[in-house]
Amino acid sequence: MSGPNGEPNISTDDDVIMEINSCLDDLEERNHSLNDKLHELFGEEDKLSYLYSPQLPP
Repeated sequence: MSGPNGEPNISTDDDVIMEINSCLDDLEERNHSLNDKLHELFGEEDKLSYLYSPQLPP
């Protein structure tokens, strides 16, 4: 991108980069939240499978 005299339009480029970084930060937060929820669900699944699995005699 360039300005009216052919020089680079740095402010626009910086704005775009800042917006992309903001979107990436949001995605990272959502990913972290979903990952935490998955760990919770798998933890609950492990507990339930232990409770409902047939117990073998010693």
